[in-house]
This record gives sequence, structure tokens and C-alpha cells, in this order.
Amino acid sequence: MRPCPKPGRWTRPGSSSAPASPRPKPTPSRRPRARHIPVNIEDVPHLCDVYVPAMVRRGALLLTVSTGGGAPAMAGAVRAALGQRFGPEWAAHLEELAERRQELRQAGLPPAAVMRQLQARIWAAGWLDADAEH
Repeated sequence: MRPCPKPGRWTRPGSSSAPASPRPKPTPSRRPRARHIPVNIEDVPHLCDVYVPAMVRRGALLLTVSTGGGAPAMAGAVRAALGQRFGPEWAAHLEELAERRQELRQAGLPPAAVMRQLQARIWAAGWLDADAEH
């Protein structure tokens, strides 16, 4: 008997401790993909089918940031900046615009006119001004 390459194991002369045909190492994504289930494995982009974006929710308003899995730290930093810029009051802004949109549509305005009026409200309120704290 002679020492095997793995500590604590012994093998007979002429035999090998390695398997005759090594199996490919299974990946965590193999089984779900075989069942057509999208896979997202954090910090392993080459094993991902989808990437979950960084999100900021303000009521029904949803802002997302994605780097395609390449720079999650960047996505997180941008999400934090968006979270500061678009505070909780944006939920109320959205509700206001949604209600106004319904009113304008019920009044029979064409979609283009509704859009113009709502955009005019957004700009008149200054919600998107660079220095706005709305």
C-alpha cells in the first residue's frame, strides 16, 4: 500500500485514486433550466438568465436600475440616489395625476391632449426641477 494523494487514504500499487471518467461539476442552475425556470444566482452573472434590477417604489411609481449583472454596486448606488431624489411624496404625485387622467378621459379628451395636460401639470408643479424637494 502507498499513500493516496488525499490525506488519510491508501491505495494499492497500480490503482488510481482518481475516477476513470470525471463527471462535469453540476451547477445550481442545471435543474431549474431543465424545467424552463429562469435562474438568478447573485454575483455569478454567467449562471444567470435574468437579473433583478435595483428598485425604488413610491406607491404605484416604480423606478428601476440595472447593470445587467455587471456592477451591482453601481445599481445600488444609483438606487440610493433615486430614493433620495424621489421621496415618499411621489406616491401622492402619482395618485394626483392618475385621478386627473381619469377626469380628462371621462371628459372625452383624446389621449394626446390628456398627455399634454398631465405633462404641463408635472412641469408647472416643478416636481422634476433639478433642485426640487418634492
